[in-house]
Amino acid sequence: MPCGDMRVIISLPLMNGFRRSMLNGMENDQGCRTIHVSIVDNDRCSLTMLDRLICGSYDNLADDRIRIVTDWCETSGRRAIARCNRIETTPDVLLLDMSMEDVSGVRVCEAVRSRHGNMAILGITSYSTMKYAKRLADAGAQGLVPKLDRMEIVRAVVAVADGGLFETYGHFTAVDESYRKLRKATPSREELFTEREFDVMDLCSYGLTSDEIAERLGISPSTVKTHVAKAMKKLGARNRAEAVGMWVTARE
Repeated sequence: MPCGDMRVIISLPLMNGFRRSMLNGMENDQGCRTIHVSIVDNDRCSLTMLDRLICGSYDNLADDRIRIVTDWCETSGRRAIARCNRIETTPDVLLLDMSMEDVSGVRVCEAVRSRHGNMAILGITSYSTMKYAKRLADAGAQGLVPKLDRMEIVRAVVAVADGGLFETYGHFTAVDESYRKLRKATPSREELFTEREFDVMDLCSYGLTSDEIAERLGISPSTVKTHVAKAMKKLGARNRAEAVGMWVTARE
């Protein structure tokens, strides 16, 4: 049900930035709390559908009125991981399809959760929820919902955004606890590399050159090469290409 008499929907993913700016500008007037969501689905039509279905304002879902706005949409699991790893593009809730092509939804969830202890992750699928529920829970998600009912998806988003769980289709763990479990399960991988080495190798894995990485991180190309050399040594790689291949495999 719309908040007040207004419902705002701009369905094209390319308009997300405009929508976020416009809705935030209206927030004080309508008194709605905004939940920022990012959607990952390898099917562009499904992305547009989900974007259109969930974005809007609702007043019967929580103690306060809620507005859901999509910050960004991605068809690539790898690019979604990179976006989640940047502070300026980290959403409140990551709505993540399970059936991805480049990296499975479960692997995306695990990669994101191992780096983030404050963002909720909600799985979504067109297939049987039983197929994914346990693996997704182990990967650090807060819920799983089928692509069948618009309001069930919205309720699930609100539930996990508020720090809760959506357990209609499985048993899940809260954000902070799942983050601690994943960090504890892989301490050697997480502790072996510095934060800057993580950033450099993640960008290497997306095909960026040393100059491009340097510009992105605000450091010199020679510093980038130094970080790559250190990472190569820690990985036991003979060259940069081998190091990137090992890094991608480990991060999945």
